[in-house]
Amino acid sequence: MLDKLGDDRLVMELGRYNVEANLTPLPLAGRPFTALATEMQELFKAVDGAIDGGGALPIGILPTLGTGDFTHAAISDEAR
Repeated sequence: MLDKLGDDRLVMELGRYNVEANLTPLPLAGRPFTALATEMQELFKAVDGAIDGGGALPIGILPTLGTGDFTHAAISDEAR
């Protein structure tokens, strides 16, 4: 999905099955929250369109994670 989109704002998160969206930094002057909301909606729409048979679920921290989910096998191979 990341290769299909080719958007540098989207990267693999530390967790193997999570994607991180890095929004464009903005000055606080003007309407920054409107601009951030617009950018988030744009990214959500792009991600949903790139996923076959489903959609992304935006979360902060996945509330269903347990201690068994924090293993080396669950961590992405991406360099950090």
